Amino acid sequence: MVTEGEFADCIYFIVDGRRLSHEGSVFLRVWEPGDYFAEMSVLEGESRSASATAMGRVRLLGLERVALLRTMDDQPAIAIAICQTLSRRVREMLDDRARQGSRGK
Repeated sequence: MVTEGEFADCIYFIVDGRRLSHEGSVFLRVWEPGDYFAEMSVLEGESRSASATAMGRVRLLGLERVALLRTMDDQPAIAIAICQTLSRRVREMLDDRARQGSRGK
């Protein structure tokens, strides 16, 4: 389990299995093989913004912050892909909040 508020120095890529991210008891997302998480805290050098719990057996590949930054410097396309993913996730979150807000009216 990854816990909200912990310091993070590693981004994780899901190789096998699924994991659930949440803030307290609020469900955020299910992550599948090919997804990655903890990029925000690694890029910012801050603590984790959410918790994650494995849904059964999960195999992860971890990449430490220094190695990630070096890789992004060597391969700018990776940095662009991470930015695109972050942008898509923010857009999805805003769309979800807008839908939830329209239900309450």
